[in-house]
Amino acid sequence: MPRYDESGLLSRLAGLPATSRVTFSAACAQRLVSLCEGLAGAWDERVPGAFLTAVQAVWQVAARQLTPDDVSGIEDLVDPHVPHDDDEAWVEFSAYLQAAGIALIHALRSAATGEPQRSVFVARHLYETANYAAEQRRGSYLDVHADEPDIVARTRRAMDADLDTIVRRYGDRGRAGGPCASSCGARGPGARGGDRDAALRG
Repeated sequence: MPRYDESGLLSRLAGLPATSRVTFSAACAQRLVSLCEGLAGAWDERVPGAFLTAVQAVWQVAARQLTPDDVSGIEDLVDPHVPHDDDEAWVEFSAYLQAAGIALIHALRSAATGEPQRSVFVARHLYETANYAAEQRRGSYLDVHADEPDIVARTRRAMDADLDTIVRRYGDRGRAGGPCASSCGARGPGARGGDRDAALRG
């Protein structure tokens, strides 16, 4: 199974232009939001519109259609929809929603700063949610009909493929919808685990 090497990912992202890092953040965040959309019906829930707005905004910064200043207020729209661990209304779906929300906030901060560490944080939530999804045996929502380790491996390979695509085809340009618009509509990962504010600090 492919190994998740976060330090290697950080090193690779650090060598890329900021726009490529933002594009990678958008791709990973989109995977998580897509996962939530696939799961929502099982709990008669829906993904907050603010999450969809945030994903689109990050893509648009990567495409240079928006500036970082243009998206400065979107985090405030996302944050109220990110579940807390001690919420009385917590259900299994809340774990996915929490992971997606935290990933989106990191992605928005990536769009604002271009910092490689922010992109790594988004990828971390994607990978951790893949593990969580495997543990919860939610593999069907990942479009992976295989054993649990393969769900995680496929997610890891998808992340590598996304980054390779960004580097190979777009370099520092990025564009709306992203280079992964067809392949990154995939399903993602993120798990309930620890305090959400600590997670936002990385």
